[in-house]
Amino acid sequence: MSEASVRRLITLSAVVALSALGGCVSVPHPFRHDATGGAAQAPTARLAIPLSTASGTDMAGAGQWQHAMVDAMLAQSVPATGQAAHPGDWWLKMTTEFHDGAVTPVYAVITPKGEERGHLDGAPVPAARWQATDGQAAVHSAQEAAPGVADLLTGIRAAQMQKDPNSLKNRPAHVYFAGVHDAPGDGDRALARAFIAAFPDAHDDIRHGASGADYTVRCTVVLNNAVMTTSTTPQEHITLTWQVLDAQGHEAGSATQIHDIAAHSLDHQWGDVAVAAADEAAGAVRQIITRYSGRANAPLPADGTLPAQQAAALQPPVAAGKHPAAPAATPPVMAARPVAAPVRAVPPQPAPMPAAVATPAVAPSTAPAPAVPSGVEQHPVVAAVPPVAPAPRPPVAAPVAAPAVVAPSGTESAGVHAPVQAPSVPAVSAPAVQPPRRTTFPGVTLPPSRAGVTDRQRGADVQVSPSLGR
Repeated sequence: MSEASVRRLITLSAVVALSALGGCVSVPHPFRHDATGGAAQAPTARLAIPLSTASGTDMAGAGQWQHAMVDAMLAQSVPATGQAAHPGDWWLKMTTEFHDGAVTPVYAVITPKGEERGHLDGAPVPAARWQATDGQAAVHSAQEAAPGVADLLTGIRAAQMQKDPNSLKNRPAHVYFAGVHDAPGDGDRALARAFIAAFPDAHDDIRHGASGADYTVRCTVVLNNAVMTTSTTPQEHITLTWQVLDAQGHEAGSATQIHDIAAHSLDHQWGDVAVAAADEAAGAVRQIITRYSGRANAPLPADGTLPAQQAAALQPPVAAGKHPAAPAATPPVMAARPVAAPVRAVPPQPAPMPAAVATPAVAPSTAPAPAVPSGVEQHPVVAAVPPVAPAPRPPVAAPVAAPAVVAPSGTESAGVHAPVQAPSVPAVSAPAVQPPRRTTFPGVTLPPSRAGVTDRQRGADVQVSPSLGR
């Protein structure tokens, strides 16, 4: 099957918005159903979904299942049609398996040559419920399975890209930068220089001409003086739009930076502001190209099954299987960062909390006399140490009993020994010093790098891989 024939089933458009308030990256639709775009192609690309001939499903039930699956695939932006497969069509075969009084729907993607390329099992359904005349079981099964079928098609396309030495899976994307227009001051030159310096990496390079480029990037700046604000300082509203076009001139996406700035603050030199803005834009443009081309999609294995984590996620309801990666990614973040920050922040303010023992390790020898709980740094802690010492954890001797309370931090054991030589003053100053921040627009904080991006589907007339077709 040629690359050209593969590009006719799926079209994708990603629009990425980058704003000062931040945002999120939505999961991109790997396929698009577009009546206008489809009409421009002959013959029309489609994924045929014929009636199921599975045993235990009558004609009425088969029709309900077919219609439900077509609707579910259209919701996944796959141009599906409820009809028998024609020569050259990719099609979806739907069958059932019976085990222990339950029906398991089975979905298989069939190539134009009649070979099965991918398959997945739906969630088991009680036989009585499956055969009910209301057809709700089939509708629910179709809605659950549709994201997995879309993943199969995406994986099939990715596997084809992997075998193609000219695809973006095997070479960098060639990007022509058409420059910046209408920026005040030296913004046109400063932004262009900064973007050309920030953008190239192992996956994307800059071309100085449109010939042979996979994508074209251009930036337009709009400055609006009419800003409604409660600030006593005059403000201006500036918008930077970084548009990405594919080789055919179709919009692959756009990144927009919107900021309120002090009036006339950029009328002359942009300086580091251009560097900060271009760095943010470079990250957004990379994401647009990655999502639009599908170069980061995982190839479907030769056995035609989704990776274990995806296949397992399809068995629970769709809500659980739709975002399997997010819950798995959060525990490491929760375990690593909250522990390190609080532990180092405690020494400066060791109240009656046990965690404050890191500071008292030095304090007992210097000021053990006053027991009045008026001080916050040493005296109250010294007064609290004697009561704690008789009843600490047994593994530690009496003088060192206090550090046992700090054990939950794990890594702070070394920090407890350090204060013996140097008081907790260095420890207090370290947390107080915040890392240097990047230069931003005057009065505005740019969103963090490679974040603050939102994808949304574009309109018609966009035809891009990944795709499957005749």
